[in-house]
Amino acid sequence: MPYTLKPFFQEAQVPVVPDWFGEIILRHRKIADFKPRWEQVEGLNMGFAYPNLRCALFDEQGTGKTLPAQAFAIWQGATGNKIVCLMPRTLLRQFEGNLYFTYEGIHKHLRCEIYHGLPKERDAQVARWSSFGAPDIVVTTPGVFMKEFELFRLFKYQSLLMDEAKYLANPDSKICTAVDIFMGVEGEKYAMVLNGTPAKNTLEDLYGNIKFLTPKIYHGPRHFQNKHIEYKKIAIKVRGMKSTRSDNKMRNIDVIEDYKNLDELVDNLYKQARRVEKSSLNLPPLTEDTVPFDLSEAHKAAYEEFVQQRLLEFNDGSILDGTTSAGLRLAAFQSIMRPEILGVNEESLLLELIEELMLDAGIEKGGMNPTKVFLMAHYQKTIELLAERFKRFEPAIIYGKTSNPTRQKERFMYDNDCRLLIINYQSIAGLDGIQDVSYTGICAEPTSVPGDYDQARDRLHRGGQINPVQIYLPKPRGTLYVKAIHDLQVKKGWIDRVVSVRDFKEELLGMHDEEEVELA
Repeated sequence: MPYTLKPFFQEAQVPVVPDWFGEIILRHRKIADFKPRWEQVEGLNMGFAYPNLRCALFDEQGTGKTLPAQAFAIWQGATGNKIVCLMPRTLLRQFEGNLYFTYEGIHKHLRCEIYHGLPKERDAQVARWSSFGAPDIVVTTPGVFMKEFELFRLFKYQSLLMDEAKYLANPDSKICTAVDIFMGVEGEKYAMVLNGTPAKNTLEDLYGNIKFLTPKIYHGPRHFQNKHIEYKKIAIKVRGMKSTRSDNKMRNIDVIEDYKNLDELVDNLYKQARRVEKSSLNLPPLTEDTVPFDLSEAHKAAYEEFVQQRLLEFNDGSILDGTTSAGLRLAAFQSIMRPEILGVNEESLLLELIEELMLDAGIEKGGMNPTKVFLMAHYQKTIELLAERFKRFEPAIIYGKTSNPTRQKERFMYDNDCRLLIINYQSIAGLDGIQDVSYTGICAEPTSVPGDYDQARDRLHRGGQINPVQIYLPKPRGTLYVKAIHDLQVKKGWIDRVVSVRDFKEELLGMHDEEEVELA
């Protein structure tokens, strides 16, 4: 007998379940007799478990958060609490399509609409709402919501679903202000927040999540900082600012040295949130390898000369001001992949290494089940270079200017001649289905942002993956890549101390090597 929405809610111990939920059959694209897993039932239960009606699912990417989140949205629409669902633009149609597919027959009872597009298109949509009623579930972006949240209050939307909790990281931002006004007094409206990790970059990101979920724990950001962050002062030389003593002025700034009271931070974060780790899903193993190598002698010499020339005038040990150092990092980063920036007329050995890794993975294998590779990078110029260099694999390309990322994803998934997907980190969120066709990823350019790295890696290592997953991080010795990968490891170490369920046996037995920080 098919599993329906009604037993899903009954198992989740939700007290009010409309009778017609028994007509809605839950479907899965790959599982014939689909039934929610225990963590999906528990996730749905959490949407109704707290007195102030707010919760968060900080489950690792690929653990199935979407199913309980959409069920939560359906219940809100069915009980008169019309819901606004916020997510990146690239996820809008995917969310709507999955909702109608997964919950077969839901269209007979509820209306879901995407609210996006040009202002005149949205105006026409609002006019229809005024005449025929607003949809039970509306899907839009944080940017649109930020400008038009009063519209949703006008149409009496009473609940909120937010995919990508990173939008809450800065409580002073316009989007957080809009969310606060829309939500009103704590306990008036339901809210569910989703994210693969509550901290994208540093533990400071957690303050915004805690403030939204349980607003009274901290008196303000300074209280949070005093509780959990240790700073140290460093001197920065600010160029171009005149001083009575010298042509350059030194300025002291605070930088994060370490975090403290982490057990208390863990407790505060999870008072109304939970985290499910992929280890509970029995997924195939994940291997993450750094691959050290040397640039050519000419390339390395030009790189070193470039850096030393730019730093020569600062040989007193002072640190470059932020603007200058950011520009230098950008140029140094891009010159590793593109030696012509340094006047070196040869191809980077990094490209040769990437090709070698792809060939070892079997990218040239043809037939009905070709081997496909997931290639990640930062910059547009890099993506264009990779696309040209590996055009024989007919790559699909997704980055900021891609007009149709869905079509590119479908090419990669369904076109046997397309063996390679080249994508930038900012376009990765929500790119579901890649795990069906690929299990090898290469970071052509590293990122020092753990949240971006996790999103990228977990496009492959998630529910539905049947093969062991291999991720490669090329590391050219003596370059900025080394520092970027190290920063990634250190920041993940900080974040994992808070957002992961720690193994207390290992901790008590002293089995953690503090000198070695692992990515996994």
